Amino acid sequence: MRPRLGAPVDLVIFDLDGTLVDSFEDIRAGLKEACAAIGLAAEAPMLALASRGAPLEEFYRLASGADPHAEGERARFQQFREAYRHHYLPSCTLTTVPFPGVVAVLEALRARRPRPRLAVATTKRTETAERVLAGTGLRALFDAVAGSDDLPHKPDPAVLRRAAALAGADLDAGAAVMVGDTDRDVGAAHAAGIRSIAVTWGGFSEAELRMLGPSAIASTPEELLALLP
Repeated sequence: MRPRLGAPVDLVIFDLDGTLVDSFEDIRAGLKEACAAIGLAAEAPMLALASRGAPLEEFYRLASGADPHAEGERARFQQFREAYRHHYLPSCTLTTVPFPGVVAVLEALRARRPRPRLAVATTKRTETAERVLAGTGLRALFDAVAGSDDLPHKPDPAVLRRAAALAGADLDAGAAVMVGDTDRDVGAAHAAGIRSIAVTWGGFSEAELRMLGPSAIASTPEELLALLP
């Protein structure tokens, strides 16, 4: 049994893709459509990023070799982004499902007294995250959902702060923890000054995660539950 985090937790912020849900195949399908829309092949190195928490800007850079925000690339990147969303939004739960054990963990956390607040902080837009959570039956288990609509992406802590505010929690009170599967999640927790639990069932191996210095590592959802005070 891994050691528990120690101090009590009153807010647990979860990443979405690779932490709560296995969405990688749906993301890859959307990326293939996005690449086709701008006349590019969806090469394996770019598709591999689907499990690494990358935002669409990084997918575009890898696919096109160009900066999506450069003057001559903005329209093309917009076409790429809209093609992805046009395909992904209607089909974002075709193969996306909660990881085994996740629902039981969330229900167990909600049954605790006092109950910690539960929030989602994701690179996805809030609208998309809400759709994924509703389609996978998870939405009712969360107090708040924060997407990165107009915010810098993780590892910037802005979306964690938005999630905390929406959940009615103070991120600076020392009683929050971030749960995620990538370097971006652990980095955002570090930047926000909160604890982190890295999970190994997403896109990063335990060895990769350990090098990032999370507060704890969980290899199963059940172990995650045991880690939280």
